[in-house]
This record gives sequence, structure tokens and C-alpha cells, in this order.
Amino acid sequence: MQAATTPPLVSILVNNYNYARFVMEAVLSALDQSGPEVEVVVVDDGSTDDSLARLATIADPRVRVIAQRNGGQGAAYNTGFAAARGEYVIFLDADDLLDPGVVADAVAAFAPGVAKVQFQLEVIDQDGGAVGRLHPPQIQDEGCREAFERFGSYASPPGSGNVYARWFLDQVMPIHPAETFRYGADAWPIMLAPFFGEIANLPTPGGRYRIHGTAEGAPRVIGNANADPVRSLRNLTRTTLAVAEELARRGLASPDVPSLPPPALMRSWALARLTAVDPSSVPERLFGCRFGATTMLRSVGGWTPYPLRKKLAYVGWLAALGLPPRGVSRSLLRMMLRAGWA
Repeated sequence: MQAATTPPLVSILVNNYNYARFVMEAVLSALDQSGPEVEVVVVDDGSTDDSLARLATIADPRVRVIAQRNGGQGAAYNTGFAAARGEYVIFLDADDLLDPGVVADAVAAFAPGVAKVQFQLEVIDQDGGAVGRLHPPQIQDEGCREAFERFGSYASPPGSGNVYARWFLDQVMPIHPAETFRYGADAWPIMLAPFFGEIANLPTPGGRYRIHGTAEGAPRVIGNANADPVRSLRNLTRTTLAVAEELARRGLASPDVPSLPPPALMRSWALARLTAVDPSSVPERLFGCRFGATTMLRSVGGWTPYPLRKKLAYVGWLAALGLPPRGVSRSLLRMMLRAGWA
């Protein structure tokens, strides 16, 4: 008679900073999972709202709350992982949600050599209403290493859409230096994963990605990164270079930085020039390439996850926002927003 196997433990690590209005819903979505046993570790990164008071009302023994001084998302990731006991790990942002069956589906999708299972997220607004889009629109599970070496990125969901194998995270955590990843800490495990193992996709969305908040003067388009495109631009550049340096240090990739900006970074560039900030505060070079028609065509054209129709539409969108005078681009963006094209 074959002995019964023990179901794997899945650690869901919720990183929270001043998201009292969302964090309870995130924790409940983590607890409301079928299949494998879960533990939920909430790292409160020095919140000044009533996050801790709300979290203190949770009586479920599967939940642990760790309060620390504010150190940024990278520090919260490190603290959460140090406390995690699971065979599989999810870094869940406190404003996002997991669907009830996604943990079971992801664990079932793991096979020997798979470092990460990923899934798309349905976009919701700050009140939880469906927007009718997926984030990201496409994800890829092949050619990820090659994409990073060329673009410094590949088509991956943000942090909440990834389930990692513990054996992989044991090799790359903690994030260092954590200060570099004060924002965008999800870039560290996402971008390192294809250099250590395979990537697997779930066929359907497995959670919800919440968009909310808009920086002063910033245009609103899909994705929280675009609420402050200047910060997003700087952060994407900084974290990508840090991951590239780590890969070079380990001998896993060329020490040369990626030669083309990924479409997401080009989008941030196009939006950053439309904000009220001093344009000189925005970097003029993206991995050695100036923003222009040639760079735009090479970047979007070489981004394999996009079908041809989307490539053509995206080139047109970027050209409308990135090349004309700022006043013209602002008017075009307002027209696109009214038409539902942005």
C-alpha cells in the first residue's frame, strides 16, 4: 500500500504599506483557497494608516502579521520570505486579489525544473469593479531568457500573478540591495526566474489587479505604473540594470545591458513627457537607445508576445504620444481616453 503524500504548503506573502482600505480583502482572498494548505504572512512596511488595527481583527491561525519600519517593497519581500515555510510562494500586493482556485491550479502546473507558474490578472477599479481588460494582455513561457537579454524584460504578469518554487527562491533571495527595489521588487524574482528554470502559464486568469490613484498631472491609462510614469520610467530602468548586474555576477548572462527598451518602458517614456514635470528630469536614454521612430519600431516589432495587429496599433499609439509636440500629444491622449483607446 502506497503511503499518502503530504499536500504542499503554499506561502502567500502580502506586502502592505498604507493600504488599509484593501489589505483585508487581499488576505481573505489568500485564505479562500481550495486544495493545498496555505499560510498567509502579512508584512506591514511601516504603515501610518490603520492597517495594523484592521489586521489585528483576523483570528485565523493561518495568518501571521509582521510589522516593520518602513524600508520599501524590497525589504518587505525579504522579511516575508524569511518567515515563509511553504514549498511554493506567492508575493501578493495588498491591493490585489487571488481567485479561489488559483493556488490549486498553479501547484498542479508545476513539474520538475519549473521555477515559476504565472497567470494573467483581471483589471478592477479601486472599488472592485471589472474594467474588462487583462493585465498583461499577453504572457509568454518561451524565449524569456532571450527576451531579457534583448529587452531587459519579458511578458510576465506583475508580482501577484506569479507562483514560485521554493528551490528557485532559495537561490536568489534576499533581494539585494533592497533599497534599489524600494518600488518594483517583483522585478527581482520575475526576471531571474527564466535563468534558473522553466516558466509555465495557466490558461485562464487567476486573480485581480487593482488600478487606483493618479499622481498630480499624470494621465490615467491601464496599470498603476502609469499613474506616475516618471517614477515608473526611473524605476524600470534602475531595477532592470540591477537584475542585469546580478545575472552577470553569477555568469548567467552577458554583462552588457539590454540594447532595446521593452514596450512597457517606452509607454512610460511616452506618458512621462506629457506630465507637468520638468522634461529634463526624465532620462534621455533608455538602455543606450534614444526614443524615436527607429527605436519604437525595433522595440515593438521585436516583442514576440504581441500579434501583428497589436504591434501596429501600439506603434501608432506610441508615435502619437512620443513624437509630436507635447501640446499635440496631450490633445491626442484626451481623444484616446474619451474613445476608450487608452
